[in-house]
Amino acid sequence: MYLDISHKPAEFISQHFPMIHENLLALGFDLTPQPIPIVPAAHYTCGGVIVDQHGRTDLDRFYAIGEVS
Repeated sequence: MYLDISHKPAEFISQHFPMIHENLLALGFDLTPQPIPIVPAAHYTCGGVIVDQHGRTDLDRFYAIGEVS
């Protein structure tokens, strides 16, 4: 998998994501001109509440959205 934000100007990236940009440069990656390799992390698998297409759970009037669902 790759993260590609090269459609944005380099100035936009360095202003909006300064720490990420600096840390990646220190590691030899420049995300401004080209995609950079990424891997899924535990953060992306935090969910676990089963919902339907409207966010409803199996508990009456209980909805789950976002990362929890």
